[in-house]
Order: sequence, then structure tokens, then C-alpha cells
Amino acid sequence: KIFLIGKSGFKFKTKLPLNRQALKMKFPQNQKKSALKQLYLTRNNAKTTELFVRIDSLSWLRKIYLDSVDGLILNLSQKELEAINLNEKFFRNNMKKIYIELPLFISEDNISFYEDKCYEFSRHGIKNFVLSHLSQSLFFKNMKKINLITNEHVYVLNDASARFLLQENIKEYIYPLETDIDNLFNSNNKSGII
Repeated sequence: KIFLIGKSGFKFKTKLPLNRQALKMKFPQNQKKSALKQLYLTRNNAKTTELFVRIDSLSWLRKIYLDSVDGLILNLSQKELEAINLNEKFFRNNMKKIYIELPLFISEDNISFYEDKCYEFSRHGIKNFVLSHLSQSLFFKNMKKINLITNEHVYVLNDASARFLLQENIKEYIYPLETDIDNLFNSNNKSGII
């Protein structure tokens, strides 16, 4: 069997008559410059190199030398989140370096669990949270001095999306795993986490 997938110069007939004239609009140059200028992000306090470690089990805690990392991302199951004892010396001494990562999917039945857990963690001094979906920022609407970052599931593929996150009070983000090296180098904002 042979299938036609394309033919140069061949146009399929449309079902709707096109009697209207095409609009030709030119974006004014000064507005274009202004819009592009807003996409540039500057972070004066950004370090050149930081090391973040992500673990998926509490059993990894005894194997990590926390003085050598800038952030420890805890990507834990619901059961292990419940098992965290925030009064342990390890957690009390390292609150500023610990990031609690929320799962990519939270069922409707578990929303209140994660909301309550985030509130409990923030009340005990953990102020860093990693979002897997932008809607998860609603968990923190009534909390103060919270540091939110997004993981690779929140796609930041260009300067406009990076700017949007900043406007939503997301302080940092992890680049998507699919981002290629050209995209990283061509971006004006280079402050994401790889």
C-alpha cells in the first residue's frame, strides 16, 4: 500500500470559504524591545556552583555528608514523610538545607495530608519546598517566608516561562531533563538547577 503524506504545491480544499483579507500587523519596535527586556532575569545573589542532592529514602541520610551540599531534596513516599521525626538532631541542625519535594501526582484523597504535612514542616522550621506542579503552590498560600522551587516536571524551556515562575514567587527551578545544551546556552536566564 502507498500513502500520500505530502505534495508540494498541493492544497486541500477548506470547508469554510476564506473571503476575508488577512490581517498584517507589525509589532512596534519599542514595544518589542520592552517585552524582550522584561524576559531578562538577573539574580545578584546567585552562586556560580551549588550542589543539590535528591534522595528517595530516609536510609540515605546516614550516607550523606551534609556540609558538602547546598541542598538536600527529600523525595519521599507518604509513609516515609509520616516517619520523619523533626525533633531529631539531624533535622534540627539542617533545617535550612532540607527541601521537601511534593509528588508529581497527588490524588484528591491525599491533598489534605500533603497540605497538613507542609504546614507542619514549615511550623517546625523547614521552609524549602519543591513543587512538581504549579497548582501545589496553593498549599503555601497562608504560610510566610517559604522558599518554593520547581522540579523538572514544571517545564522551563525559555526565558518567558522562567520569568513567569519568578512572578509567581518561585525562587528557583530545575531544568527539564529534555532540555538540550543549545537551549541552556541560548537562554538569557542561566540560574536554573541542572
